[in-house]
Amino acid sequence: MLCCVALVGVLASCGGGSGGGAEAPTVPSVVEGFPLQAAYKARAALAQTEEFVVSGTCNGTVRMVTGQPVAASFEGVAVQQASQSTQVALSDCTPNSVISTGSTFLDGNYVPVGASVDGQEYARYAAAPAALPASVKPGDGATVVTLNTFTNSTKLIATGRRTWAYLVEADSAAAVFVRFVQKSYNTADLLLATQQARYRLDKSGTLSLLSIDIQYGGTSQNHLLYTPTRLVVSPPVSATPTYPLQQAYTARLTTGSSERFVVSGSCNGTATLSESAPAAANFEGLTVQATSQTALVSLSDCSPGTSAVVGSNFYDTNYLILGSVTPGQEYAKVIGIVAPLPSLVQVGDAATVVPLNLFIDNTKAVSTGRRTVGYAIEPDSVNSVVANFITRSYNTADQLLSTQQVRYRLDNSAVFKLLSIEIQNSTTNTARLVYTPIPGSFTQVPAWPW
Repeated sequence: MLCCVALVGVLASCGGGSGGGAEAPTVPSVVEGFPLQAAYKARAALAQTEEFVVSGTCNGTVRMVTGQPVAASFEGVAVQQASQSTQVALSDCTPNSVISTGSTFLDGNYVPVGASVDGQEYARYAAAPAALPASVKPGDGATVVTLNTFTNSTKLIATGRRTWAYLVEADSAAAVFVRFVQKSYNTADLLLATQQARYRLDKSGTLSLLSIDIQYGGTSQNHLLYTPTRLVVSPPVSATPTYPLQQAYTARLTTGSSERFVVSGSCNGTATLSESAPAAANFEGLTVQATSQTALVSLSDCSPGTSAVVGSNFYDTNYLILGSVTPGQEYAKVIGIVAPLPSLVQVGDAATVVPLNLFIDNTKAVSTGRRTVGYAIEPDSVNSVVANFITRSYNTADQLLSTQQVRYRLDNSAVFKLLSIEIQNSTTNTARLVYTPIPGSFTQVPAWPW
């Protein structure tokens, strides 16, 4: 879903996942062109189903379904028509459920030239749109098309206008951020809404959606952030692609990191999660690799408002968890032999790789339950999958206490990109928290001890 027209501790054993934003990103030392037009057209040509978590003024979920473009006629011109439907479910705003359907009309370059939303709006281009540039670099940007909006296809009652533009921002030497900015105005030229769909574009021509930010104006000042959680595209590729899970996992874990997050769900706030690079240590009589983890959480509407948790993880030679220590809270130790992650995975692969016993402390005299750690490979796009690392904790009565899901985007270059951390508590506490990385906040940190 290209959002052109408005219709949003890897395998850590204890509660954290380490992998963004406030700071300006570093401009690449060598600025080269990035293939915006080809990447945009490749993505726009696919049927897509995308799911989001909504945070900000309202909280909930959104599901957007875009059909594969087909030949059609619009305003007497041959175009591509893509059907669209959007389902919104909000927990704390009215209306709490909204379903809208319609179509987007695209020119030969897949730039929007019009749209219709059933019973709400009809939009058509004010002038022929410009094509997106074949190659872009940080700092590039332009308005591509302006649409006039009406109540319906008769075009008898004008409601205003909408502009659609792009802006390219620095990310790294290997990628840039591309923001598609849509601004809607009424007939008095009052700004009603600004929607910014933010993507990462790499040199291979992969365009990955990071977020959709909607800021309303006029009488409403609502601010919504859509964070992607799942993307399914079709038609499927002819061969089943595989992805280097073990290589990507090892590469990320061997480099310490620190990342900041926005927290949403049952509580709202910010968090910083850090894990050092591994260093040799001893655990349960074995020579292992150890890391230090720190979780700093600040919440605006839950108690306690601030908390800090510091602990250690212990890994085998394949960097799979053997145990963990959270002083004063928990001691975890692996049960039996840990199976390594597979070298290559494909969509649908899943397994539990680590079982752990839990205790109050390292005497192991008082058991508190058990924990399992596994993975599931989920669809994302034609060039990547989502690797979902799932940690489940149980008490001694085998009641599920919490489920933590750490989702990464994995591509064929063996790069992990953290998408979200979701924690769903159970039994007496049913709070659900979603940690969304703040773009640009990811940094590397040295080996433990710091």
